[in-house]
Amino acid sequence: AIGADNKEYFTTEINGQKVAKIMIVVTNSNYGLPHPKWQKNFSFAKKLAAKMNQKYPGLLRKVKLISNRRYNQHVHPKALLLEVGGANSKLSEAKRASYLLAEVLAELMATES
Repeated sequence: AIGADNKEYFTTEINGQKVAKIMIVVTNSNYGLPHPKWQKNFSFAKKLAAKMNQKYPGLLRKVKLISNRRYNQHVHPKALLLEVGGANSKLSEAKRASYLLAEVLAELMATES
């Protein structure tokens, strides 16, 4: 079974190296605090996820929409929470994931208005 204790759930292999998977977390307006434009964050998350899947298949763990937090995502339409790997991930795996994510973000932001 896949779960929090399963390393394959948090790790993938890209270009022959172990890399931590990245989860994108987006909050909605159900928390009770103002977050009227949360759909813009969610839209950006889906664009980022698509770009990650295109450039580095396996890097994205998932996009998770949650209702019980806000995480200051109401302050900017592209504010996201990114979880890199898990509690048992190696620092080297997380660093590799971060470098790949930086490439993806740079490409995505170059095309965003």
